[in-house]
Amino acid sequence: MNLELFVPYVTSELDRSSRVDLVRDVYLKDSLEMTARENRGTGARRRVLPNVKLPSYWKIFLRNDDNKDELFQFLANASVSQDTGNKVILSKIHKSVQIHS
Repeated sequence: MNLELFVPYVTSELDRSSRVDLVRDVYLKDSLEMTARENRGTGARRRVLPNVKLPSYWKIFLRNDDNKDELFQFLANASVSQDTGNKVILSKIHKSVQIHS
């Protein structure tokens, strides 16, 4: 997975602010949003790892909830591992929050 765009973008946001929050929506099981997602179908499962190429069809990739969970966790972990000086990156992963300052 290529981090050349995402991580520099997150850290550049710290130039204008003292904190960046990385938050991802999670759809509840019986919600209207989840029903709409289920009607669109699911994409194939694809692992998100540092040495894996970016998917060429994002719509299909993002239809799989496991792909999205793993992608967001990967990006959030990469972002909070950066040197931020005295600034803060806050990242919500599943039910926990990681804070890097």
